[in-house]
Formats: sequence, C-alpha cells, structure tokens
Amino acid sequence: MALLVTGVSAVLLLIGILIVRAELGTTSIPELLGRASRGGPMVTLAGALIAVGALAKSAQAPLHFWLPRAMAAPTPVSAYLHSAAMVAAGVFLLSRLHPLLASSRLLLDALLLVGLGSMAVGGLLALGADHLKRLLAYSTIAQYGYVVTMLGVGGAAGAAAACFYVLAHALAKSALFMTSGAVTEATGAKHLSEVGGLARALPALAVGSGLAAAGLAALPLTIGFFKDELFFKAAAERGPWLAVVAVASAALTFPTSPASGPGSS
Repeated sequence: MALLVTGVSAVLLLIGILIVRAELGTTSIPELLGRASRGGPMVTLAGALIAVGALAKSAQAPLHFWLPRAMAAPTPVSAYLHSAAMVAAGVFLLSRLHPLLASSRLLLDALLLVGLGSMAVGGLLALGADHLKRLLAYSTIAQYGYVVTMLGVGGAAGAAAACFYVLAHALAKSALFMTSGAVTEATGAKHLSEVGGLARALPALAVGSGLAAAGLAALPLTIGFFKDELFFKAAAERGPWLAVVAVASAALTFPTSPASGPGSS
C-alpha cells in the first residue's frame, strides 16, 4: 500500500516538475524560485501536482491511510520512516519550494485546509488507538498537519515555525518509536493496555520516553513548547479565527502525544 500511494504520487510529482521546466525553463531550485513570481495557470497546476505528491509522502489527509499500515515494519525502520526519511521528506519539499506555491493564494489556502484536516483526523484516530506504533503513526499524521498548516499560513513566521517543528518532531518521535520497540522487546506487549506499571521495572526507559512525550505534548521548557509558541504566533498573524483553531488543535494533540510515555504507562 505504501508503494502504491507514494509511487502514484511520485508520478504526479514528476509531471509537476516537467510542467515547471516547460513553463519556467529550468529545474534549478534557486533559478526556479527567482522566476516563480511569473505565476500563471500552468505554474499553479505544476505547484498543485508537486504539493499532492509531497502531501501523500507526508501521509496527509485524505492520503494518510498508508502510514499506520506501514507499522508492520520493525521499530528502527518505523522510527527512520517517521523522523528522517519519507514522511519528513514530503514537508521538506513543500518548504523548499514554498515560494513557488506562494505564487498562488489558492495553493496556500489548500495547504491550510489539508493541514487542519490532517491535524483533526490524526488527533481523533490517535485518541482511540491502543497499539503502540499505530498510536505514534496517527500522532505523526497530526504533527505533520501542523507543519502543512504553517506552510499554508505563509510568511516569515510560518516558514520559521514549520522548519523548527520538523526538527522538534523528529527528536521526540524517533525517541518514542525506539522506546516503544524497547518495551515490546522487554515485555512482548504491543498495546498500551498491556504495559501498565513498567516505570517500576524499567525506570530509565520510563524517564526517556516520558521526556520525549513531554516534548511532543509541548510541556513548558521542552523543545515542543517553543514549537507551539511559534505555531501560535504564525496563526495569530493570519487572523484570530486561525489562532483559536491553533489552540484547539494543540489541546487535541496533548492527550494523543503518549503523554505518559510508552515506557511509563
């Protein structure tokens, strides 16, 4: 399923690149961004195709369903997939080509809607998840929804917040996947409901997973706290309605960030 979804989206990405080459006469990113202001319907179409390809790789709604199913992979592979490879590469591409997407207000508004939708879908699915790695997968969908939302907001504040968010998420989520794997190796359990009271048996693992989860939940003085501050600032600059939505989304993310950590549940 991962191959099908990301493979088809890669074809769309390639078509978008070819259209950009035909319209702007280059595939060099610095030159491309310098010419992006020319805009036009074909450039907008190219940006839309590139965005769809990137969003599919970052498991954004409605193409998010492949990521939880990919959790059949071993834990180190899952951690790499979520924190450093395919899922992060999609939003990195959107960030790198943001001036091209910003040439059309329609594309930025579409990113904003997809990001908000992914935050809601990932957060709600995570609330009902019991499987450790699936819970983290749903959390990834929601967290990268934050990044896409901030790219949709645009501006210097949105771009800075998106970049910082990717780094903060990678640190926390890779640690949570590895501690989840450690819990499974130590106990054979793969569900939150099966691992209560492990803090007494595995105190170091509980502390490590608790710190990582605190960062993801944006508790004060963690890296996640500062990423949320940047998110709120970017949202407030766009308008009060988005600031309210941002706070509500952060409240939804808090209980879906394994706040007690898989090692300390």
